[in-house]
Amino acid sequence: MALKPILFNGVKPKCVQGRWLDTHFETKTGTLTITEHFLEREKQVTLVQAQLLSCIMKDRIIGKITCIACSGSVFVLQYITKISRFIQFLLLHASSDNTLMVPFEDEEHYFHRDFIAVCPVECLINYGLKKVIFRLPQPIMSSRKWSKMLTANLDLSSNEKTNALKITCEGLRDRRNQAVAFHPHHPDEVVHVLLNEYGSVCKINLYNLKTKKIRLQTEYRFDTKETPNDRASESDDSDNYEESGTPFLVQCNVDFCKSGEFLVLCCSVKSNFTKSEQQLKSYVISANTLQLVRAESLTLRGSLEVITNHTKQLIAPVFSSCDSSVDLWFLEMGKPPKPLNFKMRLPKTPNLQGLCRETIIKACLEENVENLPLPPKLHQYLKFIPKL
Repeated sequence: MALKPILFNGVKPKCVQGRWLDTHFETKTGTLTITEHFLEREKQVTLVQAQLLSCIMKDRIIGKITCIACSGSVFVLQYITKISRFIQFLLLHASSDNTLMVPFEDEEHYFHRDFIAVCPVECLINYGLKKVIFRLPQPIMSSRKWSKMLTANLDLSSNEKTNALKITCEGLRDRRNQAVAFHPHHPDEVVHVLLNEYGSVCKINLYNLKTKKIRLQTEYRFDTKETPNDRASESDDSDNYEESGTPFLVQCNVDFCKSGEFLVLCCSVKSNFTKSEQQLKSYVISANTLQLVRAESLTLRGSLEVITNHTKQLIAPVFSSCDSSVDLWFLEMGKPPKPLNFKMRLPKTPNLQGLCRETIIKACLEENVENLPLPPKLHQYLKFIPKL
């Protein structure tokens, strides 16, 4: 029997480690099931099957529960209830011997339930499993006015923890044209990539959440067809740049490769004079020095993958299982993910360990790595879990 295809639910691949996850909630029994789909092999694996807490069930969940972030066996879920005007968040840790569920408490009352009508909240988990960032959906934010990011501290050391995790504001600012990701090798650092509205100027900062200081920053100027000289002022509240023929930024997304060596920035630029044409620009940046390593572009003309609705459509980088290349995928709400005809090799120096890992993953497939008779440290290496 053919498997039911997974449909894009608005969650960016970088938030779920490039995995294609689907959730199913049985209202009568209160059972939540999380499955992972492997698109190339038309296969799916059940990751979690757990009973929701009675304190969550009593509030009467409405609609679908969505997994908005994951890191290994740690998942962050969002849902809405009949009695609350705000989005509810739940941490689920599916360990081998127990399943831990802890709700989040949004002290700021920042994430209104109406946001779900656009797309899910963007959520990021750091690689040390100690910190979570919550962002407004990018289509909701303005490219001219600053909004804010909220954070929460995690504590997975105790399986009996029942207190709600506090979602608070730490003064982090956010914008529509800003892309954010946790650094794989520095769990307390966040990379901020901010582009101007034309996609021509890119500022990259490595911000430390503990010291609240920028450790490293750089700026790049990228070529576009027509780049004006600061034509728009900061005081202008309008987000409509489409009335001129000037190329304007539609979207920007950023993610680290699995090994954490490189940061890949993908941005979409188009012009109102050529609605059926769009430029996709990808930049490979060193994660340690923030130096530009490689840049490639792709022009889509009259293609079905040209973004016409930035609230429902997304072009995002997805890394191969061996972490040797990056593909661009076209994602549209309610439709199956679709890869574009774009593949960029990552400029890695081959070594014996890396070649062995690539051969093992190709031979046994990444979902079977856990079953290999190997020490835990080798399992971590094969699964690209960074050393912290």
